[in-house]
Amino acid sequence: MNKLAEIEVQQPATAIFVEDMRLLARQFQFEAMSRQLTHKEAVDEQGA
Repeated sequence: MNKLAEIEVQQPATAIFVEDMRLLARQFQFEAMSRQLTHKEAVDEQGA
């Protein structure tokens, strides 16, 4: 959770994403977090 807070402070535009990740982490939904991150990476690569 500390890393998520750090990301949120450094990149305020990610607040919604960070909150989604925080919710999943509290629920121990690490596989769902991994899927979200993998999907985000794929979307970012397509936009580049």
